[in-house]
Amino acid sequence: MPDIETHGLKREVAEALKSDIFKKYFSDKPYIGEMVVTIVPSEVTDVDGRKQPFLRLLSSDPGEADEILRTLERKIPDIDLEYVEIKKFIPKKQ
Repeated sequence: MPDIETHGLKREVAEALKSDIFKKYFSDKPYIGEMVVTIVPSEVTDVDGRKQPFLRLLSSDPGEADEILRTLERKIPDIDLEYVEIKKFIPKKQ
């Protein structure tokens, strides 16, 4: 289950990005049904007080992660990207 977290973005910007992620960037990918976007309400600043928003991808599939990161890097080149590999994912019981 790929999870793209937004950090340090204004709520309306994060919501617009979430819409693009689902409807434009990944709508044709086989993992879209498992993908989630988590909007983290936060302020991200560096030592000089400059805003430094970023996206964090959490995924247990390195192949999917590489594809997602390449797409995000191409579509949103002006934001930092971070990848955290999940060692194990246990889906909820139905």
